[in-house]
Amino acid sequence: MTRREQLGYVTVFLVLLELLNRGVTGSWSLPSGDAAIWIHGGLLTLILGIYWIESYFTKPADAFVNGLVVFVSTSTLTDPPYEEWWIGLRYFALTVLALAFAVVWAGSPALPANDTSRVKRLVYLLVIRVGNAATLFSAVFFLAILSYFEPESGLPKWVLAFWLLLLTAKYLDLGGLVRSIVRMFKARPAATIGRLSRFAEPNIARFHLEADAHCARGTLVGFTRNGVISPTSPLALVVAHRSGPTRVEAESLLVDSGFSEGALEQRQIVVRADSNEPMIRERLADSPLGHRLESVVGFACKNSDIGHLRFEMKQGVGLEEGHLVSSP
Repeated sequence: MTRREQLGYVTVFLVLLELLNRGVTGSWSLPSGDAAIWIHGGLLTLILGIYWIESYFTKPADAFVNGLVVFVSTSTLTDPPYEEWWIGLRYFALTVLALAFAVVWAGSPALPANDTSRVKRLVYLLVIRVGNAATLFSAVFFLAILSYFEPESGLPKWVLAFWLLLLTAKYLDLGGLVRSIVRMFKARPAATIGRLSRFAEPNIARFHLEADAHCARGTLVGFTRNGVISPTSPLALVVAHRSGPTRVEAESLLVDSGFSEGALEQRQIVVRADSNEPMIRERLADSPLGHRLESVVGFACKNSDIGHLRFEMKQGVGLEEGHLVSSP
C-alpha cells in the first residue's frame, strides 16, 4: 500500500466516521465527555493506527504509543459503567506500555545487530501482537459500546458495522482487490511477437519470432496464455537471436517467475512487457535480477560448478580479459 493509498483510506474513513458521528450524536461537532471515548479512544485512533502508523507492521515503539493513549484516555473517565473492566483495561495498557518501553530500551530483537535472548524475543512477540492498534483500540471501542450505548436504540449495530468495515478493508486487502479488478478490465491483449518453442536451460526460454515482429536484444517480454501479462506470467530478457532455416529464434533469460509442468502449452504467447507498468515494476524490484537487467552479460551453462563458471555471453557484450563477473 503506497502512502497515497494510505491517505485515501484515512480520508474516506474519517469522512464516514464524521457521518456516523452525525447519526449517533445529531451534531457535526466531535462529542466530548466520557461517552465520547467510543470515537476518540476507539474508532478515530483505530483508523489512524491501522491505516497510517501501522499500515505494514507494528513496532514496539508503536505499541508503546498505543498503550500510552489507551492508558491516558481510560484514566480520564469518571465513574464509568463496568468500572472494574475499565480499570482492568487501563492497567493492561500500562503493562503493554512498560513492556514495549523495555523492548525499545533493550534494542528490538527484530534487528540482527541486537543480541536476542528467548525472553526478549517472547516479550517482543507479545508486545507487537497485544499492543497493536487493532487490539487495544478495539478493546476500548467494545467496552465503550457496552458502557454508553443503549441496545434498544439500534445505534450499536451501526457503529459495530463501521468497526467491521475498518478491519475487513485492512485484512482482506480490499485495495488490492480493487486494483486487480481495474487491471483486469483495463488489460487488453498485446501484439504477439512470438511463440514459446523450447527451453535451452532451466532458466533460458526460446521463442520463434513472428514473421513481421521485431524484438531487439534487451527487450523485456512476458509469456502469457492470451496476450495479457498477469501477476504470474513469467518475465524474461531477450539476450540473443539464433537464425534457423525458416525463422528467427530469440533466446531469453527468465528474470521473474518460472514455468511449471505443462507450461509449454499454457503460456506460449510472447508479448512485450512494459517495465514502467506498476505491476511489472513491482515484480522486477522484488526479483534478484530485476534491478540488474542492464548489467547482464550472459547466463550460466551446463557443467558449471563452484570452481568453474561456464557461461554463454549475451550478444553485443564487450567483455575483455580482467573484467569481473558474478553469478547470483
